[in-house]
Amino acid sequence: MSDPEIDADPAADDELTSPWIGLLTAVGAGLIAVVGVQVLLGLAQTLTFPGGEFDLPYRLGVPFGPLGPSTSLTLVVGLLLVSLPALLGEPVSLERDRMSGLVVTATIALAIILMFGAVLSTRATIIDYSQQRQGAVPAAVMIQFVKTLLGSLGAAALALFTGVVMRRLRRTEVPTPGV
Repeated sequence: MSDPEIDADPAADDELTSPWIGLLTAVGAGLIAVVGVQVLLGLAQTLTFPGGEFDLPYRLGVPFGPLGPSTSLTLVVGLLLVSLPALLGEPVSLERDRMSGLVVTATIALAIILMFGAVLSTRATIIDYSQQRQGAVPAAVMIQFVKTLLGSLGAAALALFTGVVMRRLRRTEVPTPGV
């Protein structure tokens, strides 16, 4: 037996059929927000360096050192969670669709920033290493730096790719009016 009041409200029907969708999309948005805060704090950290001591690429690269591949993979997980309604063919409200679109766009921007940050971070690490050792960076150490760079770039590229795919997926899905 169904309640006619619940059947008359499509939003309530949506909540009854998939109550976990809202929670998972909120968790996904939260994961992406955490990465966004990390990136913003990293960019703010660049303002704390003495002006003439380091060049701008170095100052921009240092804060991205701790933001390795796991940070970008957090974006991928967040995107998948935010995009669950579209992936599962679930109807979404216009508000949830707008929030999803904003989160996907922010994720694409964060992935691009993380890609540049990975390159600048590797550059800063090489500079630090060569200054500490007073000489050229050995080939074995340089290979390690390149492996780290490729891991960070690959994970950020995966986040970027996932964001673009999810953006296209959202464009093919039409939000259910009034839901």
